[in-house]
Amino acid sequence: NGSVLGDRHVGGLTGYNKYLYDGVEERSWGSISNCHSRADVTGADYVGGLAGTNSGNMIDSYSTGTVRGTENVGGLAGYHSGYGDATRCYSISVVTGEHRVGGLVGQDYGPINACCSTGVVSGEYSVGGLVGVINPSGNVSQCFSTGAVDGSTHVGGLVGQNTGNVTNSYSTGSVVGVEYVGGLTGDNSAQSISKCYSTGPVTGFGWNVGGFLGIQQHTLGSVTGCFWDVETSGLPYMCGKDSYLKCDDTSGLTTAEMQTAGTFLDAGWDFVEETANGREDIWWVVEGQDYPRLAWERQLEMASPYGGGTGEPNDPYLIYTSGQLNTNGLREQD
Repeated sequence: NGSVLGDRHVGGLTGYNKYLYDGVEERSWGSISNCHSRADVTGADYVGGLAGTNSGNMIDSYSTGTVRGTENVGGLAGYHSGYGDATRCYSISVVTGEHRVGGLVGQDYGPINACCSTGVVSGEYSVGGLVGVINPSGNVSQCFSTGAVDGSTHVGGLVGQNTGNVTNSYSTGSVVGVEYVGGLTGDNSAQSISKCYSTGPVTGFGWNVGGFLGIQQHTLGSVTGCFWDVETSGLPYMCGKDSYLKCDDTSGLTTAEMQTAGTFLDAGWDFVEETANGREDIWWVVEGQDYPRLAWERQLEMASPYGGGTGEPNDPYLIYTSGQLNTNGLREQD
């Protein structure tokens, strides 16, 4: 709890989670496991709700306080390097910055697996509900974001700017920007997005605004087995007008189609209780009632983001910070 104020490498738990190199080959990584921070964090560069910069592993950890910075600003970590993994982590922080701003991570160079963010995110350039920028070595898998995203350019419901790989992930929050604005990703350059979807309303004012992607910047990039909801997004086209890759506007579906398992099974998505598309059991869906969800969400029992209490009439939640206030109603049991 409390607040943390600094300049660079500022975090609610640690400013810099580092790795060590012995000068030859062996490396040892710092590890953050089963930790959380409710602190409000303010800084300039490399600012995160849990860690300002992470060059190790973050596992089963979360953050809930507000996060404010300028560059490389994230609800969990401002900067996530390629030397460690982020696994089963989440942030419900309200995040505000300027460049490379994300609900979970501001700038990513490493694997992010089975993570989520639900807080509101706002910035200027490269702003994403989960990650602001994914670099070529970055990989996001089985993740989701639900918070509203607001920015200027390169703004996406899940990722602001992607030059890495995104697979089996989704976003549902509203997205507002000016140019390069998309329901899932604002800008996809040279790498792949596969088996993902977005449903949030998308609003932009430039040429490159799409229901799923703002722009596909390179002919080498690929988008496969992906969908977006044309009814909730308000946009019938996948990408903006300047995309180098011809976008598949037929992948825009109605809400009813998006809540039908067959839509995704035909595209090769791996669902529970089927083996034709694999045995990893990544997705599940309650048909006609909801969109597909990640299988790990069914087992997820998030720790209470509040300062105490059970939420019962005789034991209400205790709220001490603005971050705790903003989480009210985000969980089904609230």
